[in-house]
Amino acid sequence: MNTHYRSRPLKLLAILAILACAACANNRATAPTAVRPTPTIAAAVIATQPAAESTPDLIVAPAVPQPATAPATATQAPAPQPAAPVAFDYLWPAYLPDGMAISANESRVAQENEIGTTGAGFYLVTWNGGERKLVVGGGASDALPLAGEQRTIDFRNAEATITSSGEQRQLVFSRDGAKFFVYSRKIAEDELLLVADSLVPMEASLVREQLRGS
Repeated sequence: MNTHYRSRPLKLLAILAILACAACANNRATAPTAVRPTPTIAAAVIATQPAAESTPDLIVAPAVPQPATAPATATQAPAPQPAAPVAFDYLWPAYLPDGMAISANESRVAQENEIGTTGAGFYLVTWNGGERKLVVGGGASDALPLAGEQRTIDFRNAEATITSSGEQRQLVFSRDGAKFFVYSRKIAEDELLLVADSLVPMEASLVREQLRGS
């Protein structure tokens, strides 16, 4: 057999073997290689990730209905009306200690067109007798600011307060919702109570006449 034909198969086998080796080498060169990150790299990656924030539980309050607001109007509010007069009895003493006379300059009685802040009438009448003094008043007039020993007594089947300070005394009591007082200076308590117990209702016009005639 001719040696030329026998060498051809050998050449083909050699070429195939070379190609197979080249393919194996190529596969080994392209395979990925796992790289373990160094501690520095791992720390940098963790640091760049934001920490998970815990969300607090939300408590939803129930909705509270709001009252409807009335639309504003252009009308003006009505002017405040004066207080209506309250039925009020002026009390006048039927008994007075001897030598007592009215002092008009120290007295005051509501006029026909006047009422106190409570809607009631008011009056304060003063009597003098030497160093002695007697004052009767009530309604919207405050009692005299006398400070001293206070005690509660029974007066006309109701509680009353009597204040004593030296030679001064004052009895404060209520009648039909109105407050009255009787003040005295250098007058004994028994006589003060006699004056208070003698108080009787009197028309305001008559009280004014008593002051004008003094």
